[in-house]
Amino acid sequence: MRFQVPQFTQTETKLIGPFNLRQFLWFLGAGLIILFAQFFTAGIGLIAIAAVAIGIAAACAYIKIDALTLPQYLLSGLVFFLNPKKFEFKNPENPDGQPK
Repeated sequence: MRFQVPQFTQTETKLIGPFNLRQFLWFLGAGLIILFAQFFTAGIGLIAIAAVAIGIAAACAYIKIDALTLPQYLLSGLVFFLNPKKFEFKNPENPDGQPK
C-alpha cells in the first residue's frame, strides 16, 4: 500500500493572493493604522505615518533571521536582556567543583 508523503512542509500556504495569513495580517494592521490616522491627520503627517506603518509591516512580514521572524527575534532578545543572569566560575584545575 502506498502513502502520499507530504512535501514542502517548511513553506507556509498562500491564502490571500501572494501572502500567507501571517503576512496578510501584518499588512491589514498597517492598513487599519493608516485608516485611523486619516481621521486625525492630513497631508505630510499622514504620508509619514503611512510610510512608517507600511515599513514596519513589511519588515515584520518578510524579514527572517536564523529561521525566526523579526517579531520572534526581537522578543527573544528582549527576554534575554530582561532575565537575570547568573555567571558561575568553573576552575579549570578543579572541574568537578569539589574542594580538595
